[in-house]
Amino acid sequence: MIRITNILSIYFLIASLAIACAKSNEGLSHKDVAQSRLKDTLGVAQFPGGVEAMKKYIKENLNWRQNSLTIVGTVLVSCIVTQKGELKGIKVEKSLCDSCDTAAVQVIKTMPNWVPVTKNGKLIESRVLIAVRFGLYSDE
Repeated sequence: MIRITNILSIYFLIASLAIACAKSNEGLSHKDVAQSRLKDTLGVAQFPGGVEAMKKYIKENLNWRQNSLTIVGTVLVSCIVTQKGELKGIKVEKSLCDSCDTAAVQVIKTMPNWVPVTKNGKLIESRVLIAVRFGLYSDE
């Protein structure tokens, strides 16, 4: 009985929100409603210059040498992009090996400020996931 009551409560909450949204959009054209929703849509924080610039930055600044190791793979690192574009809370989400993880975190710590997400005209914090790839390269 409690479960049915909870489901009905959730249903009525959703229905109430739908009615409130419909009333708030009364008198607006479909284009206006779409533009209003677009403004509320969260984007993704970006490295200055985009993904290709970030790949180039990582390749040029990654301080890792393969030595005699034959490790190939990707370290996934998450962090928060602040309202100022600074990176904080850097954390390895998918590890490859200790030296790769350390190198990935270090290169991300040295990155320039990112372009933060804007919502409703205000800068907000957001979480990003960065893939740092490691491979075997020849010195030729």
